[in-house]
Amino acid sequence: MSEDFWARVHAFVSQIDRRSYYQILRVAPDADAEAIRRSFYQWAPQLHPDRFARETDPRRKWELSLLYARMREAFDVLVDPIKRSSYDEGLRRGILRPIPGSERAAAEPRGPQHPRARRFFELGLERMRAGSVAEAQFQFQMALQLEPGCKAIRDALAQLDGTAGAEGPGSSSAIPRPIKETPSTRIRKALDAAVRPPGERAPAVPVRRPARAVMPAPRVEGARPVRRGVRGEPAPIVGIDFGTTRSSIAVALGDTVCTLPDGRGRTLHPSVVHYPETDAPLCGWEAREMLFRAPRRTVSSPKRLLGRQFDDPSLAGMLHGAAYKTSRGPNGAIVVEMRGMQAALPQVCAQVVSHVRGIGEEYTGKRIERAVFSVPVSFGQAERNAVTTVARIAGIDVAGLIDEPVAAAMAYGFGRDKKEIVAVYDFGGGTFDFTVIDIEGYHFNVLARGGDSWLGGDDFDAAIANAVANALWRATGVEVQNRQVEWQRLLFACEKAKRELSLRVDTQIVVDAIVEAPKPVNLRQKIGRAVLEKLCRPLFQRSIEICTSALNQVGLDPSDVQQVVVSGGVSYIPFVREGLGAFFGRAIRSTVSPDEAICLGAGIRAAQLAQRPVTGIGRI
Repeated sequence: MSEDFWARVHAFVSQIDRRSYYQILRVAPDADAEAIRRSFYQWAPQLHPDRFARETDPRRKWELSLLYARMREAFDVLVDPIKRSSYDEGLRRGILRPIPGSERAAAEPRGPQHPRARRFFELGLERMRAGSVAEAQFQFQMALQLEPGCKAIRDALAQLDGTAGAEGPGSSSAIPRPIKETPSTRIRKALDAAVRPPGERAPAVPVRRPARAVMPAPRVEGARPVRRGVRGEPAPIVGIDFGTTRSSIAVALGDTVCTLPDGRGRTLHPSVVHYPETDAPLCGWEAREMLFRAPRRTVSSPKRLLGRQFDDPSLAGMLHGAAYKTSRGPNGAIVVEMRGMQAALPQVCAQVVSHVRGIGEEYTGKRIERAVFSVPVSFGQAERNAVTTVARIAGIDVAGLIDEPVAAAMAYGFGRDKKEIVAVYDFGGGTFDFTVIDIEGYHFNVLARGGDSWLGGDDFDAAIANAVANALWRATGVEVQNRQVEWQRLLFACEKAKRELSLRVDTQIVVDAIVEAPKPVNLRQKIGRAVLEKLCRPLFQRSIEICTSALNQVGLDPSDVQQVVVSGGVSYIPFVREGLGAFFGRAIRSTVSPDEAICLGAGIRAAQLAQRPVTGIGRI
């Protein structure tokens, strides 16, 4: 790129904290959602960091990454009518103000220049902000070994030791400072202050920062209106959706059920556990980052193995492809080997449940001891008993189990006082469930059900990865399908590409140095929606066959179904939504967020067991 291009990027980034989301996306404040999408799809691909992988100037790469992340954040807010309404209210009331020092923050890159040292340094900053002093010290010391002369690392270590003095002319700007508030956080604080009774102490407000690695969820048309800014006393029982790829927690606040966010505003948390060489296991988004870097010590989608036997023939392929080691434990159970120790699958899964429990306790300020858990329809008694064991290890009493499609139907129909036949199409990360339910007011009667415990979004990732691996083998002679570590890195990249294809017509799968011997091989593979459909349509057809079988059980045709409720991340994929609409003969519109429907339904059931009257669902 020309020097003029980089000069314009630098000028824009230096003032980015003073620009509104509309200015960042280069649209008028009264632009409609379609105009915002056109602008984003016009500019974002041109500024994607992957296009500048060969750029060696760290300042330029940092500025470009920041600009792209802010464009993502702006797009996520402005295409969502609820978020945009809150943002516009903040602009109208003058709550959003320029952030002092933004020019200095964007003026120079921070931290070490060595790539591995910079990664250790960034991990140390994250652990430092989270309050994990020992983990932060370990990461900083690793970075210091790679770049001993870096003053930023030494200053960070000194600050942890309590020896860092006041900032002087020679001090580094890399020492963590208080996290800047995003516009949405400032809006929420100001609006809370406007309605808070005099003398009442302000509640702790989680700070949300843009997460560069997180893909925004595709906008779902026709979403059911939900209440915003919900507050109230939490119910004593919560709902937990322990999913194959994502987990979440919901609770009744006052008379409204809401999913609870973490400190960055995220309500969905990866069901991934990472075991560092030292210190406690990591879960959620931090663990997911390590899935790409240290797959041998990272367990993803543990729910797929829960309640199953090591000798189960259907597990042979999954256990063989896993980068971590497994073995046969007592009574034929599956045991994961990490750091020279063994952990049973319920212990691994309990780490995920404990993580979402901690998020709920941090937000509500209350100890969580009882919960309703959602489970797939295809789970037998062994798997359901295993879920109860997981909860007990995590310190939670199981107040009840609810089938995932029933939970999704409750999130849709609760409080609507309607009589209709509803089909719930639940296509999650690891399982597919289909249920036909007769809803009459507050009564939910299951008419038919079907499912497949080995059909989910993970299988879409594997289909893409197999095609890419075969293309790589034909082009270079390099085979990665029998290399566990390389295979996990490829799956990670394919899962990211699958999500991106719900937002754009094509994308690129990128894995640097997917193999390093006998010589490094970089993977660059373009993929479009047409290729995704060709690879994954057989998986979608399996789900349609299950739907047909379930409807035949009760003598119904697809046209007899009055409403289709979709849940699970696969339902965002365009060809899946179109094919489902063709099967039922109507356009598929999500009345509840597919990602949160099951968790919200579990939260409604928890409120019922706690005898807490609720009138609907809401949003924090």
